[in-house]
Amino acid sequence: MKSNQKLTVLFWHRKSKADANGLAPIICRISIDGSEAEFSIGKKVSNVCFGGKNGKTCYITLQDRGCLETFKALHPGREWAMMKAFSEEK
Repeated sequence: MKSNQKLTVLFWHRKSKADANGLAPIICRISIDGSEAEFSIGKKVSNVCFGGKNGKTCYITLQDRGCLETFKALHPGREWAMMKAFSEEK
């Protein structure tokens, strides 16, 4: 990869592919200068939500281990940001 290329990595919970138990795969999309590759990372989750003081903490429920995992995201989750904006309007 050249140093002047734009790299984007995106993860999301593909709810449209949920199975009968409501578990859906985590999808990864990698883009380099507009060329994209998309794949499942092999994990299924039942829930994804954002929280914490700045909305950048992601909480996911993993199917294979039956536990809650957390990680930090670069940006707040969309719903968290919308709720924050709504509460500031009042």
